[in-house]
Amino acid sequence: MTADIKNFIEQLEQRQFPLEWPGHWLDKQWVPSGGERKRSENPNNGETLMSFSFDRSIVKQAVECGHQHIEAIAKMSLKDRLTALKKLRQSIGDYQKAMELSIRTEAGKPAWEAKADIDSAIRYLDWVSENGDKIFEHLLAPAKLGRAVGNFKLLPLGLTAGYLPFSTPVTSFVHFFAASVLAGCPLIITSGSHAVLSATLFAHLDRTLDLPPGMLNILYGNFDVFKQVIADNRVAAVLYVGSREHCDFIRREGKARVGRQHVLQSGGKNAIIVHSTADLDRAVRMAVIGSTKASGQLCSSTSRIFVHQPLLNELGDKLTTVMQKLKIGRTDIDVGGEEIFLGPLYSRKAVDKFLRFQ
Repeated sequence: MTADIKNFIEQLEQRQFPLEWPGHWLDKQWVPSGGERKRSENPNNGETLMSFSFDRSIVKQAVECGHQHIEAIAKMSLKDRLTALKKLRQSIGDYQKAMELSIRTEAGKPAWEAKADIDSAIRYLDWVSENGDKIFEHLLAPAKLGRAVGNFKLLPLGLTAGYLPFSTPVTSFVHFFAASVLAGCPLIITSGSHAVLSATLFAHLDRTLDLPPGMLNILYGNFDVFKQVIADNRVAAVLYVGSREHCDFIRREGKARVGRQHVLQSGGKNAIIVHSTADLDRAVRMAVIGSTKASGQLCSSTSRIFVHQPLLNELGDKLTTVMQKLKIGRTDIDVGGEEIFLGPLYSRKAVDKFLRFQ
């Protein structure tokens, strides 16, 4: 494993693109696939980062792989599950620089934002490690409410499907994976085309976690591949972060799947309210970060500011001054020691959408 991940990181750091695609990650091994050919592009310059392929047979194989290991995964003790997540936390710390570079290169995120994504994931895993036993007690609390006696047991729901977004690849992966491991549910992750480098790193790290085969399976593709995964009735839960249109599709698809659970996060109109007693400098800082993080491509991006009327002009002047000073540029390389604050939109599709909105 050390040699494999070392070679991958060396090629990444030396920008030896396109990187060789190892295959889909199923049953703790790389599995090749034919079928439709796709490629991941660097949003900074359009170069191909990695080419990969997929077809219906590999999707079926991934579902079968996870499904056949359900019983073995469910038998894992809580202690072993928490130990695996502690190892994941250590590995993310060990390979943090490679993860930062992956996010900067394939998602167009500046260094400060890539670090924030990784720091968020690490903090979450630390919390899970500290509260492992309590998590299950909290989950059982509603069932025990008002009952003097009774035996209660948490049972795994079953095969889970998650989609790895470009916006928060590390945090999203850690949330999906930790929940699946704690619940004893095998997980199939479908990587978006701008999260393939991160997905490859996660597959390498999976080898170190002493988890049963089939616990983590990773498919390379796009939302079309994810749709094929969740079309299988054996998928008992769906985890998704992304567009409202995709969430609407998942809900419609789920109506025909009795008992399927959904955890979906999509966009909305995230607003800032500036009260008459507000600290204007802090309000400006929050507005800038909220509206420009991920180049405004987050579900939670700030899109409206409601301002106490007498403060409107002053706030507008401060906001304009700060915006004019933001450094915009390439995120995949270090530019003369300058701290780039804002990078490119993640894809040509995103650029076209932005221009339409103008």
